[in-house]
Amino acid sequence: MTTLTCYRLRDTVNGAQVMGYDDYVDLERNVPEQYGPVVLPGFEAKLYLSPPHRGSVSWAAFLGSSFGSMRVPETDAVGALLIARLSEGFDECYAFTFGVLGRYLMREGSWIRGYGLRAALNLIYPIGLDPAEVYARLVSVDTKRRAANTVRMRKQAPRSTTLEAFEVDRLRDALTAATGRPLDRDTWGARVSGGDALAFASDEPFEDLAGLCRGVASAHESTAYREHFGWLDHFQPVADPTTREQLDATVAESLRDGHTTNLDIAPPDFVDWSRVEAFRLPADGRRRERHPDLRLQDVLAALARTRDLARASADLLRRRFIVALDADGVALGRWPIWRCLSGEVAFNDDVYVLDEGDFFRVERSFLRELDDYVDGIATTEVALPTLGPMEEGKYNELAARSMGNQGLLLDRKTVRSSSQTTQVEVCDILTDSRQLIHVKRHLGSSALSHLFSQGCVSAELLQTDKQFRHATTVLLRTLKGGQRFAFFPDGGIAASQFEVAFAIIAHWNGRRMSTALPFFSKVNLRSRTEELRNRGFKVSCRCVDVS
Repeated sequence: MTTLTCYRLRDTVNGAQVMGYDDYVDLERNVPEQYGPVVLPGFEAKLYLSPPHRGSVSWAAFLGSSFGSMRVPETDAVGALLIARLSEGFDECYAFTFGVLGRYLMREGSWIRGYGLRAALNLIYPIGLDPAEVYARLVSVDTKRRAANTVRMRKQAPRSTTLEAFEVDRLRDALTAATGRPLDRDTWGARVSGGDALAFASDEPFEDLAGLCRGVASAHESTAYREHFGWLDHFQPVADPTTREQLDATVAESLRDGHTTNLDIAPPDFVDWSRVEAFRLPADGRRRERHPDLRLQDVLAALARTRDLARASADLLRRRFIVALDADGVALGRWPIWRCLSGEVAFNDDVYVLDEGDFFRVERSFLRELDDYVDGIATTEVALPTLGPMEEGKYNELAARSMGNQGLLLDRKTVRSSSQTTQVEVCDILTDSRQLIHVKRHLGSSALSHLFSQGCVSAELLQTDKQFRHATTVLLRTLKGGQRFAFFPDGGIAASQFEVAFAIIAHWNGRRMSTALPFFSKVNLRSRTEELRNRGFKVSCRCVDVS
């Protein structure tokens, strides 16, 4: 069998109508050999073959310094890109990539995102699957969590198992790839893997490529996945070109104006961090500058140096690249800035997610359900003053004083736990009614993500970690009046007696939380609230106005 990796190609690339095969190929960075087109029953195809890339391995000099007689042969890397056209025009095209370099022959933005994932799920979980066959079918999943930082995860099992075994958070984790056993092994091989592309094994000859492409399309168009993965439909790709252009312009304007609270930047692929030494940004070549981390503020500063920021547009950012480098300065990855961006955009009463250069509209029914949940979280009964002209730490001092002997200030007083790499704040203010109040100023996704995480981690440690409870008690005894707040005996706590309260300081202007909080913050709040409630804690919120 031949292992094939199949992409479904767009009929437009970066807003321009595709007129020929070369429109799908990155000919600016590659000079491939070209063959065809050849015409066969049901399809026409053209082949692009990258010239061999010969280079020495980076570790040869290190070993050669002591083993002078050692001769390490240079290695060759090669790749191929096959584009198959099934229709008269270029509105039904597929790409097959081969070798290490094949994928890099494709032009950025030329393929349909997530096409292979949906096809793979439909092949793994087809309609009419025997109930006895439903469960243990997956061996690997890739997820991406969008929060304060974009976190990618790849989880593998030693044998086929259920989705639940991978502990995917259906609220916060986007499923980006899956590998499992297809029901029809004769057609698709022992396993299929789907992300942007669909990877499978086939023994069909090249002449039957049109039939294979039709099979991939049929797998993608099925709705079988909805029985087990219907939650994926909470995010629908934006197909309307006018809406895409308006969203492009909205994000570009936010970048120009520095309104980036709900935007983030990250490599759009898994990278080998053990090899990545630095990132090169636009204009860094002349300055010989390198960045150990990829940060949005550094990218904007680099664009400003080249005077690109003032005229930034989606099209320009698709032509400005970020490069990941190893210690020898060799490129390990190269991506357009636009494809590295992620975040959320509110536009025309809808919420859209920007993810790797594409927009997805949040399903309105899901958004209404989320808003109702957030607005349904109880308001804490603890009275908190409005914020005057002071920073968050001073506010916490004021709020604790306003409670008299009923509140204890714990802001910036941390406790160590053997299960955490950093010390943890129990809370900002602890009340004698056993409310753990966590305070944060600002409505940005990053700040709120930290707030909700802090509340959840602290509560979990107080419930499960004897050492943390003991250290908390020791801390309380060192504080004036703290002895009467020592509610955390070594033997354990009753979670139902405690309330985790999130106090958010902002210009609320009468708005509800569902209206004011960013989308991903609402998702995060709901997920954390459910986690705390499942542990037995009460959860509440308080909107603190800025006076």
